[in-house]
Amino acid sequence: MNFGRFAAVLDESLRGKTWLVGERLTIADFPVGGARAVSRAPRTPIESFPEIMRWYAGLTALRSWQNGLASQDAAMADWMSKNSEKLRQTE
Repeated sequence: MNFGRFAAVLDESLRGKTWLVGERLTIADFPVGGARAVSRAPRTPIESFPEIMRWYAGLTALRSWQNGLASQDAAMADWMSKNSEKLRQTE
């Protein structure tokens, strides 16, 4: 699995930096953070990478990030409620 290899590179590159590019939040943090938000599933062992955990904690402390995740979760719940019958039929 490539996840561990790529996460190790990211973890090392975050060492000594607050954000991906240095000490200031940039647009680069958002797509990488988005990938982490999507990978909240248990199959991604992110806890093994302390620098990623620290960086992501900083991102999740931002009110705008919290609002974005809440909107994503609400949209997913809405989609699931509208499509649950279709999903059951494909099982």
